[in-house]
Amino acid sequence: MSDNDILLFADERRSGGPLSSRMVNLLGFASCAGLLAYAILYLQERLGLEPCPLCIFQRIAFIALGLVFLVAAIHQPKRGGRYVYA
Repeated sequence: MSDNDILLFADERRSGGPLSSRMVNLLGFASCAGLLAYAILYLQERLGLEPCPLCIFQRIAFIALGLVFLVAAIHQPKRGGRYVYA
């Protein structure tokens, strides 16, 4: 292992690896928002499907989960604080 390899490894650890915790949380928020948009805009509005009670509760859960992802991305906790949002 050369000195350059060690420096690159140290830089990668400092930056949080290939995906930082903020990026993972933003991806989680985007996934929840995308699923909700698909369910509401396409399935309900475009195809005319009415949601069942289970679907409504599922949407509420996805909204809550998306908000947790968004707050975690804004807060960007370090070390042990990441487990609070997990």
